[in-house]
Amino acid sequence: VRETSELRAESRRLTDLEKVKSRFLNLAAHELRGPLTVARGYIAMLADGSFGPVTGADVRTALPVVSAKLSEMAALVDQMLEIARLEEGRFELSIERLDLRHVVHDALRVMAPLAQNHRLLVVWSTNDLIVEGDRGRLTTILTNLIDNACKYSLAGRSVEVVCWNRDSVVGLNVRDEGYGIAVQDMDTIFT
Repeated sequence: VRETSELRAESRRLTDLEKVKSRFLNLAAHELRGPLTVARGYIAMLADGSFGPVTGADVRTALPVVSAKLSEMAALVDQMLEIARLEEGRFELSIERLDLRHVVHDALRVMAPLAQNHRLLVVWSTNDLIVEGDRGRLTTILTNLIDNACKYSLAGRSVEVVCWNRDSVVGLNVRDEGYGIAVQDMDTIFT
């Protein structure tokens, strides 16, 4: 009886801790959104010349990188909110019929300024690439895969996105020329 009581108390404590963590993620994400939106707005205004011409090659080169990093931070904030929603049971997918090419273009647009030291290549299937899925979440997944491929590949190497359609099954692969994963670590890569 005592053991059961202790287990219940521990279970309540863990449940309360999860609720506090979810509230923290939600609050932190909401508080970070405001400053990120302002910073992204000012970078966009600098880039489009709203404040006058941007001078200096270094500044013109830096603007797309800073903009991409702010977009990456905004995506992380969105992911924090999604984690909180998932833990609260409020996670929803926005499923639609879409062309996987649009997802690839979205991910490449985000990654291009961040992958300047790599060659980003795309190999398209000659067949249709129509899928049903959540465009935003698919873009996030692909962006993360490309980002990891760039992080773990030497500068100047290629990162290739291969889109395929075989027997009405559509998919894509991200290939890189990185170090690879040790055989003994393959079983635990997603844990």
